[in-house]
Amino acid sequence: SIGLIPWIKVLGGFIGSLIVGFLLGFGITKLIELICKNMNKGKTNHFFNNGQIVSSALMNFVHGIQDGGKFIGITVLIFAILYQDKPLNAAVNAINGTWWIYLPVALVLFTGCLLGNKRILNSLGRGMANINNYQAFATDIASSIGLLVATLFGLPLSTGTIKNTAMMGTAA
Repeated sequence: SIGLIPWIKVLGGFIGSLIVGFLLGFGITKLIELICKNMNKGKTNHFFNNGQIVSSALMNFVHGIQDGGKFIGITVLIFAILYQDKPLNAAVNAINGTWWIYLPVALVLFTGCLLGNKRILNSLGRGMANINNYQAFATDIASSIGLLVATLFGLPLSTGTIKNTAMMGTAA
């Protein structure tokens, strides 16, 4: 039987996604508003419009790192099937603690997201909340920070949930 601890970790990750996304989105938006309150609106709009390219790229890369573990798990399973004479523990131990194995997966997901999800991002961004350029920038930065910290601590946050609640936090 599967113990209670993995279920608590998954449930905690889901609830944590809701809280972390909203709070980071809200906090980063307020910080940007405080920093930019006396600046020229045209210049800040230009900065955040261009900054969305960088923040979106960062979000997609971190998304790849966070979700990369799933693909790495499938890879381990394939190796275990191919090398049936070796125990599964050997395949898992061979990649355990190797951070670089996440990079190719993150780069593939990063590239795929940048090339293929503009329509989804546009419909989500426009359909869920009416946000400005700086708020979209804040959403990506908040989501990236939340996912990166969760990844570093091995917490299973939901990428979609943290992104959506960060958007709600920025709109709030």
